[in-house]
Amino acid sequence: MTVQEKVRVEVLQNEACNKILQLPTSFGKTKLALDLADIEIRKDSNCKVLIVVPTLILITNWKDEIHKWEYDKYLNNIIFITYKSYAKKCIDIDFGLTIFDEGHHYTERCADNYKSFVTKKVVVLSATLSQASLDRYICNYGKFYIKEVSLNAAVRNKVLPKPRVILIPLELEAKKASQVIVRNPDKGNPTLYAYKDRFKAFKIKDRKVIIPCTEYQYYEDMDSKIRYLKGMRYSNPKVTNIYLRKCADRLMWLSNMKTSYTYTILKNLESHRTLTFCANIEQSKLFSNNSINCKDGKATSIIDKFNKGAINHITACNMLDEGANLVNCQIGVYNVLNSSNRKIIQKIGRFLRHKEPIIIIPYFKDTKEVDIVNKMFDGYSLDLITVLKDINKLEI
Repeated sequence: MTVQEKVRVEVLQNEACNKILQLPTSFGKTKLALDLADIEIRKDSNCKVLIVVPTLILITNWKDEIHKWEYDKYLNNIIFITYKSYAKKCIDIDFGLTIFDEGHHYTERCADNYKSFVTKKVVVLSATLSQASLDRYICNYGKFYIKEVSLNAAVRNKVLPKPRVILIPLELEAKKASQVIVRNPDKGNPTLYAYKDRFKAFKIKDRKVIIPCTEYQYYEDMDSKIRYLKGMRYSNPKVTNIYLRKCADRLMWLSNMKTSYTYTILKNLESHRTLTFCANIEQSKLFSNNSINCKDGKATSIIDKFNKGAINHITACNMLDEGANLVNCQIGVYNVLNSSNRKIIQKIGRFLRHKEPIIIIPYFKDTKEVDIVNKMFDGYSLDLITVLKDINKLEI
């Protein structure tokens, strides 16, 4: 019996009312949740099942899974809502089972909203559930049976494949001045200063200051501000938001600096099934006409085309980090890196349904991206990691 089968038997036989299934992406959480729903509906044909998802696009995924496992007959028993679209009409329904998909989205506000729902049993699905979210569930629903399998354990037991990793180290331009540092942007009377005179220029407060610099100098200036704020935020909580915003801006800027390199990578992958993670909507549209984002409303149709093989390359901005089922998606290109452990694990999960998944990461040396890459693959098998110094020699 495989690890996957053992987990399934253990979960289905456990009689606890509330269950948390902290299992990696592609392990079969959705199927397991549907099997639990099947048990409840078989007991009571009028049983109502509430499924809570982060985004509307995941409702389509659930319906696809329901059809795949031949549970279509239960669609009349199931109600879908999102974490944010708190449906007051559901308050009057007594649910036999509530399933929280991607349960780490259960914020304090969600906990306040959903505690008014009447439900006999709760199932929480997540690959990355925080202690804070767990505490909220326990506060609202009481004790939980928790079954946890880590991504590394699933890979080690051959439940999921081991992704091959291609790292492409890049260098920020350190000689040619192509960037501009601007101080006091809202002031008039702009004055130009050389980079070597920047500390003198930084003291000026009554007019705009413009300092031409290289990419590396621009990064150093940005990074020095973050280091300064990092030291302050522990004694001044108000600084924390500024610090976090500056950190996000740093990763966004580094991502934009990689645009031309990612173009080169994608040109070599035209015949492969590829998903590229982007920093913003504009960037995702630059790389592909099939951009999945939160504004154009085309996500469902694009995913459908991809899963049917009509298109091979899609891009995503703040979408597809979790939950979405991509058929035969082999390659993930990370044009943007995230320091969040949750996002790292969730993104890797997009490719584990392929038998030979590949992750390609261009990153800049001597920047924060090095720390993120090291964290992503700490303890990973070295024989699965290739460091490619010449981006033009990329071969799959």
